[in-house]
Amino acid sequence: MAMADERNVPTPPASIRTRAALTALLALLLVLGVVAQNAPARKDFVKRLGQSTLVTRKGAELVPAYQVSAEGPDSTFFVYHASLMNPSICRGMLTEGFVSKVRALGFTKLVCTDDGEDIFTFDPVVQTVSPVVARKDYVEMVRRSVIRQMGARTPTGYSLSADGPDATFYVHHQAAVNLSDCNNLLVDRFVSGLRGHGFVRLICTDDRSLTFTYDLNSQSSATAFALLDRPE
Repeated sequence: MAMADERNVPTPPASIRTRAALTALLALLLVLGVVAQNAPARKDFVKRLGQSTLVTRKGAELVPAYQVSAEGPDSTFFVYHASLMNPSICRGMLTEGFVSKVRALGFTKLVCTDDGEDIFTFDPVVQTVSPVVARKDYVEMVRRSVIRQMGARTPTGYSLSADGPDATFYVHHQAAVNLSDCNNLLVDRFVSGLRGHGFVRLICTDDRSLTFTYDLNSQSSATAFALLDRPE
């Protein structure tokens, strides 16, 4: 049975990288003036935003397939597209500065999309994203991406979850999984990404008799899982 491998998912932006890309976008939003509150003005604003050297360079560098556009009725939807998206990334856009600017331009919705045709829509209201919710959204985003990639080849029992205290345990579920399969997950890029999102433990389980764990707080190179005699 094939191992469902999250390593093959395009690297989702860690929270710090997402914030860096959004900071570039928001900084330019505050610089570009509000000319008028009509469809042509909104389209022109987003066009100038998308053509900015700052956004095209930093956005594409930090968040793959990064794009912005004005869509919907009378161009009142501010659309933010990236290769991977989840509700927390989208809600992270809704800072005081961003909300103030898009409202002044007459935008009525923030719409976030990704290459997998996921769509998340929010009113332009200031929001705060908790780390717990962000981790859960991250895991669900990766799960959806893996299933889209593997299709009918998705292994029996495959799923992902964010468990443990404050959702800091990244758990890979799969029937008939073994230690060798789990160890294949331990590549530096994947492990570093989990640490960047605040996970402290990587767990691999068949949800029956076997559960393997890796301590993400370990400073040594990731080489092998350990068997948990009493899974938590």
